[in-house]
Amino acid sequence: MLIVFSVIIPVYNAESTLNRCITSILEQDFQDYEILLIDDGSSDSSGFICDDFAVLDKRIKVFHKQNGGVSSARNLGLKNATGRWITFVDADDYIEQDFFPSVFLENGSLVIVNFKTTESDDYIEYLEPGKVVGKKQVKQFVNKYLHLDLLRCPWAKFFERVIIEKKHLLFDDRFAIGEDTLFVMSYLLYCKNIQVESRGLYRYYKRPSEESFVRYRIDFEKSIAYLDTFDKLYKDLHCSNRTVVRLLYNFYKEQTIDIDKSEIYGKWLVHPAVVRMLWLAYYRDEPRNYIYYLKLWFQSVFLRKRFIKKM
Repeated sequence: MLIVFSVIIPVYNAESTLNRCITSILEQDFQDYEILLIDDGSSDSSGFICDDFAVLDKRIKVFHKQNGGVSSARNLGLKNATGRWITFVDADDYIEQDFFPSVFLENGSLVIVNFKTTESDDYIEYLEPGKVVGKKQVKQFVNKYLHLDLLRCPWAKFFERVIIEKKHLLFDDRFAIGEDTLFVMSYLLYCKNIQVESRGLYRYYKRPSEESFVRYRIDFEKSIAYLDTFDKLYKDLHCSNRTVVRLLYNFYKEQTIDIDKSEIYGKWLVHPAVVRMLWLAYYRDEPRNYIYYLKLWFQSVFLRKRFIKKM
């Protein structure tokens, strides 16, 4: 008999929160699920905690692997999941009672659960419960909300496994951040319906912004590769959400290592992927400003030639 839900939990050095996370799933009234714990080379007691839970409940499967990052851990979970629906829970998060939806849309669906942080009962982002049916309405929904973490992150969602398998969808393990956005966008290409569940039943641990900034420094090539990959999906989805483009452009610009150095910034400013992002984010609807931008762009081309001669 087909399992209804596969819960994939990537685990890395999460000994302080892992018990709470797993217990919150085991205490659900709905019981037709499996839990896939992917120990991504933890150096603390997380791996032992996973094994202990597996002894207690046969629905829990544990996979130990060398550290390769959250994307590789989630991908291993995807390759071993057997449920009709797949959901991701991070090891420092937890879920509240009635997290598993009781009603699903037709095939080709994405189910979204509203969330709160682990520290507060206030909503940071909130989507009105309801159904979005048909490709046209899905496109409108994506255009309206793609800038929200609630839509772009893999947690607090239920994905149909048959879509993931048929379309060979995986997390792009080239990237240490933003890979979840790319996965969700890839899934949305094949999504015909979206259902938003009521209440904030997913509890998310929000890291301090300073911690995230230091943690995710990116080299020039990775930043460019990410923006280029995002742009391809953005075009395939026929998106027009300028807010998300600005958000990602500014984040990757700020996080790029040595972007304040003239030779790196010169390369950055003239790269086609960056020019495209700037066009989408700031200049497409403001042609007068774009003329000014073109002057800067041509100047940067000459500056880049000077940089190359010096190198």
